[in-house]
Amino acid sequence: MSFFARLLYKKNRFLFLWILAIFISEQIFGTPIISNADRKILSAAINGNTRLAKKALQQGASVHARDPLEENFGETPLHKASYNNDVSLIRFLLSKGADPNISDERGETPLIPFTASV
Repeated sequence: MSFFARLLYKKNRFLFLWILAIFISEQIFGTPIISNADRKILSAAINGNTRLAKKALQQGASVHARDPLEENFGETPLHKASYNNDVSLIRFLLSKGADPNISDERGETPLIPFTASV
């Protein structure tokens, strides 16, 4: 019996099916799965919530987390904060190591929307 067959029919069946479901969902929908902490920091940046951003970083979020939705072009929390002209959140993210020169899939850096509105 092959390795995968043993996984499927023995006590690891749930784990095998879960891994298979994740793989299939990424192949079908093309949306990478991100951690809850990364999801929180992106949400914090959209909503201008510095307290939630701090909490997300404590939970292991990355200041370089990418928005997985295709229509958001892989924006980082710094991109989102700069679109909202949230100076305090921008300063916080920069103090935590966010790269102001990182570009999204369109080639835009977080500074482009911020400097255009100032």
